[in-house]
Amino acid sequence: MKHNILIIDDEWRSDEPGKARKLEYRKLESRDSGLPGFEIDLDFLPEPQDLEAMLARSDYSAYIVDVILDKWGVRLSSILQKLGDKIPIALVSVGWDRTNIEEVNAAWEKRNCRSFLQWSEVKGDPRQGGIRRTLMQISKVIPEYRGLSATPSLQEGDPICILHLRPPVWRRRSVKAGS
Repeated sequence: MKHNILIIDDEWRSDEPGKARKLEYRKLESRDSGLPGFEIDLDFLPEPQDLEAMLARSDYSAYIVDVILDKWGVRLSSILQKLGDKIPIALVSVGWDRTNIEEVNAAWEKRNCRSFLQWSEVKGDPRQGGIRRTLMQISKVIPEYRGLSATPSLQEGDPICILHLRPPVWRRRSVKAGS
């Protein structure tokens, strides 16, 4: 299943050389990301005033939101309020420090905001594993908010059945000439 994820970042298309983050985010869509079976398509929020229209027309599995949205003159809290609490939110920042701690603390109170990403992991070299770790976090929270779980919930005394399958054994049969 392919998941549609909305990116909310005021620097995704920056005019400053080396600052546009769109290409870095696109690495998350790569099939070479190291997380087989988890595929995503990314949408990018063009401007904050487009958010409600984009939410109305698309079914997103998750949101990735930059913590500091200074270039748009918008606070994280106003974006989070519009996103609601039904879809998982991953926050991303270049630096987690006292300049954004107030916003992060407010985000922590939202039940659907439980992924905190470091920008260096998102933009990193796929061979270093940062992109895979980012996708692992996102792939874990999506099913949780859809009411799915890969972890069984058992009570004490519940019966379980363990099925052990042996790998196939391939044997070469020799065929005699003339038979």
